[in-house]
Amino acid sequence: MGQRPLVPLRPLGLGEVLDGAVEAVRRNPRTTLAFGAALAAAGQAVTVPVQYLFRDIAPGASGSDAPVAVLTEVLALGASAAALFAVGTVLSVVLGGALAVVVGDAVIGRHPGPAEVWARVRRRLFALVGLGVGVTVALGAGLTIGLGLGAVFVFAVVALTAPVLMLEDAGIRQAFRRSWRLTIRDFWRVLGIRAVATLVSALVTLVLALPFTIGAVVLGGGPFTTGTAPLTALAATALGALVAGTVAGPFGGAVDALLYVDRRMRAEGLDIELGRTGRAA
Repeated sequence: MGQRPLVPLRPLGLGEVLDGAVEAVRRNPRTTLAFGAALAAAGQAVTVPVQYLFRDIAPGASGSDAPVAVLTEVLALGASAAALFAVGTVLSVVLGGALAVVVGDAVIGRHPGPAEVWARVRRRLFALVGLGVGVTVALGAGLTIGLGLGAVFVFAVVALTAPVLMLEDAGIRQAFRRSWRLTIRDFWRVLGIRAVATLVSALVTLVLALPFTIGAVVLGGGPFTTGTAPLTALAATALGALVAGTVAGPFGGAVDALLYVDRRMRAEGLDIELGRTGRAA
């Protein structure tokens, strides 16, 4: 038996988008938190080894003030940061695709289980990864334009790429084109809602990760450590990131999916179409 729709079938306000994202996670915690945990764990499986391998590298850490040595250390840190950024972005896009399936069904009152969502994600997994690579490249290019302001622009116009790819069965190029067309007409509103959602996610991440960060400091690591952090401190930090990512990641993906629904309601009358479908059923 279906549930009531996740959000009202009409254009949504900021509060309704944020509340709907929370409700999507609350209604389907097994699926949303399972995907959040799996992808957060995948991210930490890359992050921890990179941090461990590069933990001794910092400008001047080698004890040499030679320009070549310092430049080498800076480049190594930059390469590791870029690799972690790329992995994080790709995993975020994959998670966004999974949450698009959950939210897309919840909007019409369906309640997909983890196996059903995984089956639909698995079918488009390579496309989602390719989309994530494309989003990473676009954001990276944006960082070089206008002192980083280009990345802000990209951040808004790629917001709907994962929902389009999953809910419209689109290709990667089509997903970028559709996301552009849907977002550019209401750019400032999309940017504002996504920025607020990012801030909320950051605050949730900070609160959930704080006990583990304190533990890492006690163990001799943490964000304020200037020397080499022990492996136990890295493990504590990674566990905090895993817990935070399990909750905050699905929230962000659900917001993007609801932004997609909202933009289609406003631009294409999706609410009218869904209402007709519901009455016919």
